[in-house]
Amino acid sequence: MNSVTLWARFSVVLTAVVLCVAFAASTTAQVQTQTTTTSGTATKQVKIESGEVVAVKGNNLFVKMADGTVRDFPNIPESARATVDGKKLGIHELKPGMKLQRTTVTTTTPQVVTTIQTVTGKVWRVNPPL
Repeated sequence: MNSVTLWARFSVVLTAVVLCVAFAASTTAQVQTQTTTTSGTATKQVKIESGEVVAVKGNNLFVKMADGTVRDFPNIPESARATVDGKKLGIHELKPGMKLQRTTVTTTTPQVVTTIQTVTGKVWRVNPPL
């Protein structure tokens, strides 16, 4: 093969590659994404539970609840404290007959997240459903 024929083939292949890349670049869609977050009004839920100490065995606390059921609170850590008559007591300082009360406050803030994607491009073909 002479160098002119080789150069001609190379030119044809190079032109084909450039045309393919140019065509692919012009047909790609552009996607723009916009996300907004809106917070609603916060709501609070307060739950108060009360009971009486029945027994303490190891780190397990048994409490008779206001509705009459006995609940087991297992594996209470040594660092946990309960306030009884103005004094902070640990798990091993609690005695049967002591009254306990737990207040749980749950705050909920609803959020609405809206994502809008805008796609710009050219439609080349549409296939209707069968």
